[in-house]
Amino acid sequence: MKKQDLIGKDFRDFEMFKKLTERITQSIINTSEDFERINYNNRSFEVLILPFIMGGNLKLIRIVLKDITNFVHLEQELLKRNRELIIINTLSKAFISSANLDSVVEELLEKVLLITDMNIGWLLLKENETYRLKISRGISPEFHKNIEEGALESLCKDAIKMKEPLYIIETSDISKISILRKEGIIFLTAIPLVSNNNPIGLLFLASRDLKGKDFDFDIAALISLVGNNFSLILDKLNLFQETKRLSITDSLTGLYNRRYFYKHLEIEIARAKRYRNTFSLMLFDIDNFKKINDTHGHQAGDEVLQEMAKILISISRETDIVA
Repeated sequence: MKKQDLIGKDFRDFEMFKKLTERITQSIINTSEDFERINYNNRSFEVLILPFIMGGNLKLIRIVLKDITNFVHLEQELLKRNRELIIINTLSKAFISSANLDSVVEELLEKVLLITDMNIGWLLLKENETYRLKISRGISPEFHKNIEEGALESLCKDAIKMKEPLYIIETSDISKISILRKEGIIFLTAIPLVSNNNPIGLLFLASRDLKGKDFDFDIAALISLVGNNFSLILDKLNLFQETKRLSITDSLTGLYNRRYFYKHLEIEIARAKRYRNTFSLMLFDIDNFKKINDTHGHQAGDEVLQEMAKILISISRETDIVA
C-alpha cells in the first residue's frame, strides 16, 4: 500500500496488525515495551512494540518489524540436524552396549518406539525366503502368534516390492486386514531393512492412537532415518558376529578350532570340579588319512575331513562341542 493510503487509518484495519492487537493494547495500558514474534505471508517477523512517553503521557506507539525468516529456517535446520544426531547416537549406544544380537535388537526396538513416539513395533528378519518374527512390543499374544504363522506375508512382500525407505499402509487397507483391525491398529508403517541392496528384514511401527498428530513429511523423514540406522547397525552386528565366528572356527570344516576347544575344555574341567560331576571327551582319528592324502591328493583329504565334520555335527547334541 502507498503511504497516503495508510495515514489516518486505525491500525486494526490492517491484516498484519490484527495479529498484534492484543499485544499493542497491553503495551498501551502498561505503557511498557513489549515483544512478539509473528508469521505473515510465509515470512517470520520479530516485532518490537515501543511506547513513546513524554511528560508521563503516551504520545505514540512505535512498531519495529525485523524480518527473521532466514534465521528461523536456519534454526529449524539446526534443530533438525541436532535431532538426527541424537537419534544416531541413541541407536548406536544399543549396538555398542552388547555384542549379542537378541539384546541389541531388543534395546534398538525400545529406543525406536521412544524416538518415534509409537506404542507398537515388531521386527522381522529374513531367513532363507521367509521373514521370521525376531522381537515385538505392545502387541497381543494372539497377534504375535498370527505374525509367526505368516499372516502378514503378503504385506511384507508388498513393502519389499515398493523398494522405498518407508511403506505406509493406508487406513482403508488396514481396515481390510482382519488381524490388524482386531488389534485396534489405526496407523501402520513398514520400514524395509537393507544391506548391500538386499532386503534383510522389516521393521513395523504402529499405533492405536495418533494423539491428534498429523503424519507429515518430518515424521516420515524421522522414521526413514531410524530405519536406515537400524539397517546399518544390524549390518555391523552381523559382520561383528561373522568375524567372531571365523576367529573360533576352522575354515575348512566349520567346526570349532583349537583355541576354542582348549578354552572350553578348561571351563568344563572347572565346572566338573565345582559341581563334582563328570564329563566326556571323545577323540577321533581317521584311519589311513595320510595314505588318502598321498594317493589322492590333499583336496580328497579335505573332502574326507568335511564329510567327517558333517557326520559328527549330525550325531551331536546342541550342548556338545565338536572341534
